[in-house]
This record gives sequence, structure tokens and C-alpha cells, in this order.
Amino acid sequence: MACLPCQSNINPVTLQSFNSVFSDCDCCEGCGDCATTIDARCTFYTGPNLPCSSIRTNDSLEDILIKVDQKICSISGNYSLYDTSCLGLVINTEQDFVEGISEYACNLTTTLDTFINTTFENFRSNTQATLDTLNALGITCTSAGINPNDGITGVINKFCVTFSDLYSKINLSTVDWDAVYTGSSTPTNIAEGFDNVIAQIFTLKNELGLGTDPSGLPSFNNAASCLSGGTTNDSLVTTVNLLKARACAVPAFDINNLTWDCITKPSSVANNLQAAFGALLAKVNILTKNNLTFSADFIVGQTDGGDVCAGKTVSLAPASQQDKWVAVNGADADPGTLQEKLEAGSGISFDVSSSPGKFIINSTGGTGGGDDSLVKVRSADPVASYLQDKMEAGTNSTGITTVVSTNNGNNKMTINNAVDFGIVWTQLLNYLNANPSAKSSFCAMVNSCIPSTTTTTTTSTTSSTTTSTTTL
Repeated sequence: MACLPCQSNINPVTLQSFNSVFSDCDCCEGCGDCATTIDARCTFYTGPNLPCSSIRTNDSLEDILIKVDQKICSISGNYSLYDTSCLGLVINTEQDFVEGISEYACNLTTTLDTFINTTFENFRSNTQATLDTLNALGITCTSAGINPNDGITGVINKFCVTFSDLYSKINLSTVDWDAVYTGSSTPTNIAEGFDNVIAQIFTLKNELGLGTDPSGLPSFNNAASCLSGGTTNDSLVTTVNLLKARACAVPAFDINNLTWDCITKPSSVANNLQAAFGALLAKVNILTKNNLTFSADFIVGQTDGGDVCAGKTVSLAPASQQDKWVAVNGADADPGTLQEKLEAGSGISFDVSSSPGKFIINSTGGTGGGDDSLVKVRSADPVASYLQDKMEAGTNSTGITTVVSTNNGNNKMTINNAVDFGIVWTQLLNYLNANPSAKSSFCAMVNSCIPSTTTTTTTSTTSSTTTSTTTL
């Protein structure tokens, strides 16, 4: 215990305040008996609060010493409780801890230097060499467009394009497996696709009555056809060969060898039969639509005394050569000149003086602000419109389709014919089959185009010799 100095040496106010706070501090009861030490609980700190040590104003010396002791203990620490398992050291003191950490740091620095300067550098060098190789793989693949300088990204992209194109070609999902025989299972891979095709071939063989014997093929009667050498019982193979020979005997079509005079050559492609046939049909359509029919007032005769290639000559019949009058109709009993028989309607005027001998009809447009550029299909047509709105494409079962379009460049209607030669030839063949006389004429015309050959067949028997001659 520490005691205060004698009361005579202490400020009375301070002593009174001290005794009132610490009632058990009785070391200063008498000035004569007072010792030179005081209890730490009886001495107080009057300075400002000290946040680092948690010391506050009016703390006793004893409390201050306890707080200082706790702070020192917390700073020095108990090294025996530290977890230093990765160091492999026993730490009891601060020196042991510092030296152990220092040794560990030195070893770690050496290891890190080795990793940076040797291990990582070797890895970087090897990786760079690998990347350089990947940037130029040295692969050549012509089908995929790959050259030796292509890197891995370029190679993968080109292979991807090639594989995509290959997949689109071998993709079975777009194949119509029911085009010939319905009810077939849908293949999911190429092997199943071949199985499907083979199954359909077997079905076709069974329908032809073949089975495993080709002699089951149907026979054909080609004796009365235009196929040279045909008989009444030709096999399918023989018939195909006759058709091949017949087709090969027909001269090859060359559109450029034709003389295109009044008709513009529609194409320069040599074997474009469809374009040539379409151009001819277009001209025939125009001529058919403009075919002229003459009444008894006219005489139609051959030009140049019978030359069929010179065309026709149209002249007035003898009874009409001097007749210059016209009648409105058959009931008109008072014929007159053209000027007398025509009467101008609304918006119409006649001009017979500007060009002598010519009757000019002028139109000032429709009445009531109407547009005379519109047309009607017939008198009962309720609405007039532009020509392009009054025309439509025509089609029929013969394979010839009329296509109408508007050419905005020259403000004209364009009429073209599209020909499906498959349908046309089918219709022609069906017509020949249904009309024996027409078929016979057609075959005769075809045979007349083939050079004549003579085949002599000699048949020997025991009693006589028969010689037959066939002329084609």
C-alpha cells in the first residue's frame, strides 16, 4: 500500500475529494503517523482519454497499470500457440519466429527466381514454339482450300465450311422417300438410305414380274412403229436399243444453224430447243390471232401462177371492183360514200381535207372527263381499266402456258409462251397413238428422213430357198 503525504502538505479540497471517493483509503488518518507511500487505487490520472491504451480521465493508477500490462501482453503474444506447420519449426520466442520467417522467405525467393528465370522461361519458350506451329500448321488440303500457312483457326473454319457443304449434300432429311413407293420408313443415316433404295428396287422387280429371272420383263410390239427393225415381241432391252438407235439417227438440234429472219433468235445456246420452239409458237399465235377471212366480194388466189412459196393475192371480185359505196348493214338500201355513212359522236371529229383521199377520225377524249386510254373486255364489261389489268395468263393441259407481263421500260405488254416439252410430247404421242392415220403419216415422214438401206435375208430349207428384201 502507498500512503499519501501528511495532510498538512495536501490541499484540503483535494484531500476531501479523495476521501469522499475512496472511503477505504485510511492511510492518511494522522499527519504524524503518515508514511511516504500510498495505495495505487488512491492516485488518479487527470489527463485526456488515451484511445490506444484505453486509459481514460480519472482512471486510478492501479487501473492504468492493469490496462498497460494487458496491452504489453497482447503485443508480445504467446509464440507457443502460433500455427507454424508449413515452416516446420518450433517457435517459442520472437527471435525464433522472425528467423524462421526470414529463412522461409529466403528459400521462397530462391524457388521463385528459379521458376521465373528457368522453369517459366522454358515453358514460355516451348509454348511460343507451339503457338508458332499452330499459326502455320503446314497442312495442305486442296478440297478444303487449306494451305501450309493457315493457322489452327483458319484450318478449323475451312474444315467447318467443307463439312457444312458435305453435310448439306448427304443430308437425308430433304429426300422424298415416298416419291415412288409410299409408306417407306424415313432413313436417318446413309446406310439406312441405301437399305431403303435397295428395298424399293426389289419392290420394282417384283412389280415387273422379274423376281430373280430377268426373262420376266414385259415385251413390246414395235412392228408397226417407226422403230426400224422392231418386231411384235421385242424385249425391254431390245426396245431400248431400238429407241437409242432411233434417237441417235435424228440430227442434233443447233439453234444457230437455223435461219432467223423475221423471227428474232431467242437464244445462242446450240441445243436450246425450248427457246426455239417457244419463239415459233409465239409467232404462230400472232398469225393465228390475225388470220384473215375474206367474203365473197374478194378473190384469194395463188400469187405468180401456182408457186406455193409466193403467197396469196387478194383482189376484189369482178362485181365489186367499181363499187366504192358502203352500206351500214345488209338492210341499208341507200349505200353512200364513207363520209356520208359516218356520223361523228361526242368527242369525235372528221378530217377529209388534210390528206386528200384519206378519212381521218380525230378523238378529243371521252365525254364527261372520261379517260379514253382505258379499255373494256366487251360491251357488257361494267368497268374499264388499263390493258395490263384486263389481261391474264392462260394455261391448258397441252403444256403451253401464255405469260403476260408489263414492260415498264417501253410501256408495252409482253406476251410469252412457256412450254413444258414433257407434256407437249406426251400429248403429241397420245394423239398419234389415238389416230392411226396420223401416226402412219408421222412414221412415213420420219422414214423419209432416213437414208434408204437394203437388207437381204436368205433362208435355206430342204426344198427351196426364200429371199426377202426389206427397204427402209
